[in-house]
Amino acid sequence: MTSAPPKAPRVSVVIPVFNGEACLEAAVRSVLAQSLADLEVVIVDDASTDASFAIATRLAEEDARVRPVRLPRNGGPSVARNRGFALAAGEWIAILDADDRFEPTRLAHLTRFAGEQGCDMVADDLAIFDLGCNAVVATAYPEMQEPVTLSLEDLLRHDLSADRTPYGWLKPVWSRAFLARHALVYAEHQRYAEDFDLLFRCLVEGARFQIVPEAGYVYTPRRGPVSGQTSHLSQTRQDFRAALRANEVLLQTHGERLSPGERALLQQRIAFFEMRAAYGEFLDLVRRRSPEALLHAARHPSVMAGALRAARRRLTR
Repeated sequence: MTSAPPKAPRVSVVIPVFNGEACLEAAVRSVLAQSLADLEVVIVDDASTDASFAIATRLAEEDARVRPVRLPRNGGPSVARNRGFALAAGEWIAILDADDRFEPTRLAHLTRFAGEQGCDMVADDLAIFDLGCNAVVATAYPEMQEPVTLSLEDLLRHDLSADRTPYGWLKPVWSRAFLARHALVYAEHQRYAEDFDLLFRCLVEGARFQIVPEAGYVYTPRRGPVSGQTSHLSQTRQDFRAALRANEVLLQTHGERLSPGERALLQQRIAFFEMRAAYGEFLDLVRRRSPEALLHAARHPSVMAGALRAARRRLTR
């Protein structure tokens, strides 16, 4: 008699980790403590040089829902997440960064909501955890009072606002069937702003994406908004030149599928990253006291404008 194949879990949670021994266990335990128990945890160790994989292995020995895998060489967060996507067996796939955690009812709430609303993707507000204060100090989207259906134009327009947290920070729960149907994965060459890139391509493919106002994902930013302290747990390194190239690829690849308004907003985003990249390069030349700094500024007039704005802010503090 042939036994039935094992039932697929409701949710696969993919946790990429690189040298995260100080935070990995807390992240994993926040998943294992979910009110929705029908899940698996796929930990993808990105060739860590610390005890991350040993911790993942120990947690797997304690709970059969934990599945650790170790990559032979460091490929960055996109490579690690894609490996997790390939291994995931769940109806839904969630991402959890190793220095973050879930609130206990997050997955039950989001998957129930997604099923009721027919979503391909669903996300929630972010509880901002300031490591320097050792406390949640804010939410990312306080203006959100009820569920929102996110369009591609919404994503682009919102992320151009200097006064709002980018939607590119969102941590969706995806329908695995939707990702597979459209062959959607992270762009593996990207190590910065890779989340926005995948969100953009999902929306181009017509994903029904809703955001709920509850904050179920506890997010640790690179710099604490209250303490000003840089998180020693974060592996993120800002690379505006890489983000610029990635957005240029989006325009080249999908430009013909965009509305005029969407195309104009993406071009604005490209111009923004061009300015940020040039300004960062200018500051680096200044720090190194390079005579090239003035030539660089002359080639990029927006750099000088940015430098003047920064100087005015320092003088008026």
